[in-house]
Amino acid sequence: MPYLEIQTVPKKGMRSWLYFLLLIWKPKWLAWWLAGKENASLTSDTHPPSGLLLAEEEPLGYKPFGIPEPALPVKTRAVYAHEYASALVYSEGVWLCPKGLAQLGLKHSSESKTIHGFFILESRLKRTIHRMDRGVLLYNRWSMNNYYHWMTETVPRLRLWMAHPEAQITPILLPKSFPNFCIESIKLIAPQLPVFRHSGEEELVLVKRFFFISEPWADIPSAGLLKKSIRALYANIETNRASPTQFVFALRRPGLSRSILNVAEVKEALAEIPVNYVDFDELAFRDQLVVVRNSIGLIGFHGANLTNLMFLPAGGQVVEISFPFLQAAPWNRFCYQHLAQACGLDYTLFLEANTTEESMDGPVWLDGQQLSFLLASKVQDV
Repeated sequence: MPYLEIQTVPKKGMRSWLYFLLLIWKPKWLAWWLAGKENASLTSDTHPPSGLLLAEEEPLGYKPFGIPEPALPVKTRAVYAHEYASALVYSEGVWLCPKGLAQLGLKHSSESKTIHGFFILESRLKRTIHRMDRGVLLYNRWSMNNYYHWMTETVPRLRLWMAHPEAQITPILLPKSFPNFCIESIKLIAPQLPVFRHSGEEELVLVKRFFFISEPWADIPSAGLLKKSIRALYANIETNRASPTQFVFALRRPGLSRSILNVAEVKEALAEIPVNYVDFDELAFRDQLVVVRNSIGLIGFHGANLTNLMFLPAGGQVVEISFPFLQAAPWNRFCYQHLAQACGLDYTLFLEANTTEESMDGPVWLDGQQLSFLLASKVQDV
C-alpha cells in the first residue's frame, strides 16, 4: 500500500471566555498557568510504565565512553505505547492530557522552560482544531527538526509502533513543516501506515484515543534496537553489492558553521586517499543511505551529517573531526562515538580543527596533512 496522508476539516478553537471558565473549574490548570512554567515531573522520561509493551529492556551491547561508572546505563528503557482517553496535540511535540497539565516530549527535565503556560493558553485560543478519533505521536521536541535525534530516537520507535495491533488504523501525527528526511524515513519503513500532517503555527489536533511511544534511551543508544531499525530502513533499498573502496567526506557548504576554510588544501593533501566528497544536503534521504552503504568509512565534523555513520557496512571506519573543548565538561559531546559503538564501527576522534573560542558557529581551518596520515593508516586496516 502506498504512503497515505489523511485529511480532516479543522474547526475554530475554544472561545476565550469558555477557556477561562475551564481554567477556573480546574484550579491546578490556573495555578500552573500563573506560575508560567511547566511541571518538570511530567516529562516523557518519568511516566510510570503503562500501556502496551512494545520492547523490553535490553543490554546496550557496549560500554559507553565518558560515562561515570555509577551512572553507567547497562540497559535501555522498556518502550511502551502509552494511551490517553483524550489529548490536545501541538506540533512542537507537546500535548495536554485529561489531567490538564502539559505532557512534554522532552528528554531531560532541565529543558523544561521552552514552553510555558502562556504559550499553551495563547495557542489554544488562536489556532484551529482538527478533531480525530485516534492518533499517535512518535517524536519529541528534540527530534522534530534534528536529524540525529530523529534517526536514533524516533525511527526505532516507528519500527516498534508498526507491531502495535492498531497501527494500521491510527494516523501518525506530523507537522507539515517537518523536514523531508522525516517523511522519507516513514515512507521507507512504514509506507502502509496512515499519516496526518497539520500546520503547527495555525492548527492543533484534538484526539479521542491518543498514543505516545516512550523513548528507548536518553542519548546512549543500544546496539540491538538500533541495528534492527537500520535493517528496516534498508529493506526496500537496493545497494551496490561490490566491495566499497572509498571514504565519504561529509562537507558543509562554505560559510556555514564547521565548514572548511581551506578545502582546496585539504583535498590536495588527501589526493592519494580514495575519498568521495559529498554534501548530504544536496542528496535525497534514500541516496544518502546508498552512498554511505557503499563506502568504507565516513569522515566529517561533529554535527548531524555524522548521523549517517549508522548506515556504514559492518566494520566501517568513522573519523569525527571535532574540537578539544567539546570533549570536556560541560559539553561532553560523545554522541557519535556512542553511535559508532552501537553500530560496531571503528571510531577515531580527530582533534586537529583549530578555533579561537569555544564555539562551533563559524568556519574552521583543517590540517589536511595530519588528516591524510590518519586516513592512510585507516585504508591499510581495511
